[in-house]
Amino acid sequence: LPHDFGMHKKTHRKIFIAVFLFAGLLVIIFLLAGEKFLRIESDSQNQRADAVVVLAGSAKEDKGRIEEGSALIRQGKGHYLILPLRHSAIDWPWAVQHYGLHEALPEDKVLIGRSTKKDEPLIDRFGGTYVEAIKTVRIMRDLGLTSAIIVSSAYHMRRAQIAFEQFRQPGRFEFYYHPVDFERRPKQPWWTDTEYVARVLQEYKKLLAAYFIYNLSSPAVP
Repeated sequence: LPHDFGMHKKTHRKIFIAVFLFAGLLVIIFLLAGEKFLRIESDSQNQRADAVVVLAGSAKEDKGRIEEGSALIRQGKGHYLILPLRHSAIDWPWAVQHYGLHEALPEDKVLIGRSTKKDEPLIDRFGGTYVEAIKTVRIMRDLGLTSAIIVSSAYHMRRAQIAFEQFRQPGRFEFYYHPVDFERRPKQPWWTDTEYVARVLQEYKKLLAAYFIYNLSSPAVP
């Protein structure tokens, strides 16, 4: 019996060590590739499109994303700046003043999609990013636009891609992706910023939900 007890103890110790090492390996992989996996960048340096689409975020994120999208327009990367889902009271002059935007674009180059009560059930079911994709496609369809560069925070790009790719139609709707890195210092390892780590972890939760909730059967253009 003492011999059997010793064998069981050694077996349990080996299992514990194996689980500990495996968990450590997962943590290392996450630190090395967890944030990188969320990034999607498919617009080349010379990429041009009909429009630049800026997805909404918190006030801090929204300002940075709009500034980046505006810069792309000034560089000739797109003709229109589309803000697909904003509060009905927001207009471009307000955004320029509220965010203190420099070198603001002419108002006729900015297209703002308004949030309506009809959007609320879709937002509750699919999330805001998916509804932004729907709004963008509607605006593009109405104006005869066929291509757009999607701008959002780097950690949000993979989920954004999942949403927009539902509506990709070769020759009719093409999307390219441009991540923004304004929230943290690029030279610092991303895991040293606890606030950013929390956002990345939250994004993985939303990304998992998106894989199951989004319609992956190429829906018709709404």
